Amino acid sequence: QSSGSGARAEYKGGSRHSMKSFEQSHLLIGFRAPSYRDPGFYAAQVLSGVVGGGMSSRLFQEARENRGLCYSIYSSAWGLGDTGMLAIHAATGTDMMSELINVVDAELAAMAATAVPEREIARAKAQLKAGLLMGLEAFDHDGSYIRVHRRVGVHLLVLLLGGWNEQLVRVHVHDRHSGAGDAPQCCNGQA
Repeated sequence: QSSGSGARAEYKGGSRHSMKSFEQSHLLIGFRAPSYRDPGFYAAQVLSGVVGGGMSSRLFQEARENRGLCYSIYSSAWGLGDTGMLAIHAATGTDMMSELINVVDAELAAMAATAVPEREIARAKAQLKAGLLMGLEAFDHDGSYIRVHRRVGVHLLVLLLGGWNEQLVRVHVHDRHSGAGDAPQCCNGQA
């Protein structure tokens, strides 16, 4: 539920532009995605990893490495209590924005049209697991372990009680149907 009001959050698309002078133009594209309570949440996490989760991701390879359109491009999937969002972010020169949008659009269309190879799904899963485990090692700026113990407690609850790893393992290649909300669909959470 949203804000204690009992009303369910509703995703509304749109466009926002700023005419201020910046050195770079920023692109942020968002799609409705599953709540963390939805079984499709895990597929959305994997999808985000495939599309923009690191240097091996499709968008990083095509937009940055192959075309030199941006320094950084990534995606993230956020799950909230009643909804979620899959977002893609990149910053580029103003003169390259149209080409960057076309590249992102083409990559998303390709993912929606064909099954993602199992090696990409496996890479995204491994990256998600590694990120969670490495996150347990973070320290406060003064080197104290207080934050670490708090994180360990929260993350172990997610891992052990929530069955996070087991749910992630169930995500597999699927051609067009997933629980990933409005995002391009490439995988699902079915066993």
